[in-house]
Amino acid sequence: MPQKLGPNNKHGTSEYDGVRPKCEKCGGDKSSIKDSRPHSGTIRRRRHCAKCGHTWTTYEIARSTFLDLRRKIRDLRAKLKVQSDETGISQ
Repeated sequence: MPQKLGPNNKHGTSEYDGVRPKCEKCGGDKSSIKDSRPHSGTIRRRRHCAKCGHTWTTYEIARSTFLDLRRKIRDLRAKLKVQSDETGISQ
């Protein structure tokens, strides 16, 4: 279920769209974001597990960017398949 980020959350009021990251160490699903900043077209977030205290980093991309990338990859695969069919080269 998507989590609504409240107006007091420093990361905005948009809806969380994705899978809640689990702690790499204990598998806990309750974490807080300690730091968030842009990083090479992504968002770098430092997360802190509420259960065991472990801290880890996630890199996130905007959903629209992700969908654009998927579309480009799909189109490229289709183009390569057509080219291989025309030349008789099998993949």
